[in-house]
Amino acid sequence: TPAVKLFCDAATAAPEEAPLQDSSEKFGCDPSGRHRTPLLELFTRMRGAMLDKAILAALEAAVAFRKDVERHKNLQVWAPKTDLGLQQVVTELNSGDYGDLFEHLHSGVFVDGGSNLGLVTLLVALERPDNPVLSFEAASPTWLMQQLTLLCNLPSSNHNVHSVLAALGSDDGSTMNLKWRPFSTISVRAWDEPQHSVQKPLELTAPVRTLRSVLAQEFGDNIPKVDVFKIDCEGCEYNIVPDLTDKEIDDMTDIIGEIHWGFIPTENAPSSKRAAITHQRLCKFPNFVRWAKECCAFPDQIVKFVDKPVKEVAGKLCDDFDSWSTNNKLFLIPDDSGWLNVGKL
Repeated sequence: TPAVKLFCDAATAAPEEAPLQDSSEKFGCDPSGRHRTPLLELFTRMRGAMLDKAILAALEAAVAFRKDVERHKNLQVWAPKTDLGLQQVVTELNSGDYGDLFEHLHSGVFVDGGSNLGLVTLLVALERPDNPVLSFEAASPTWLMQQLTLLCNLPSSNHNVHSVLAALGSDDGSTMNLKWRPFSTISVRAWDEPQHSVQKPLELTAPVRTLRSVLAQEFGDNIPKVDVFKIDCEGCEYNIVPDLTDKEIDDMTDIIGEIHWGFIPTENAPSSKRAAITHQRLCKFPNFVRWAKECCAFPDQIVKFVDKPVKEVAGKLCDDFDSWSTNNKLFLIPDDSGWLNVGKL
């Protein structure tokens, strides 16, 4: 397979074939040249961090695509050949669904929570090479493809991407189960949707880490300000956001991403109280208000940056909120009993 060949070519190339200096303009993987050592280092890291079944699944599925993302042309992106999510993410980025990723990125860190195949992380690293990027991905096959994408497109001089193979959550040291399918890397979850149950998933276990502990681990005593926190992690917002303190939320310049209440089966849903805390905090930020119907529960809340209430910013999005909230039992889940069992071992 293409991914196996890439690692094999790096392993069999003579070290002296590698150039002494790298060209920061040269994109695409060169296993016998400047990418040889990084590929071998990735292979070692992969063997230590992933189960054999996850490695085999990733190497069997991965192929390299050429994609244009914003102004960056012909990027080499690694993904499963059958993945339906890759083009969706490319389309979202090219159409500005997340808004301007860089408008509020100053000198602080960009946190990519649920970084998937790494396109947002890659885009930030290419556009703002001096900004640190902290990238979380819980599904190890997806993480491996992400690492290939970053390695093949970033100049070797970029050391500001901190990639963490873990699920973001509220309990350091715990683990969670995930279901991974190569046709949908953007929907790796602890539960099944009916349309996905036709294909048996690869069952994975991911370590759980809190944002504050990883920031301390990666940056020590010099933790940078979180300028932008992207949360798109298939429901983990209901663990992450309530765990953050008011000060931690207020210290973040901007939060972008997605809310997943409508995707979670009722029997697995978090409590309505947990949901309200999560939604109210995220719906202070304009990216959520423009896309997430959950924000319509707070019509008079003032939205950051635009200084207008949710009902004005959301507009027609809220027209059918009453029926939507009833159909999705937004206010009817009494406790966390179903949610706390999702993905637990």
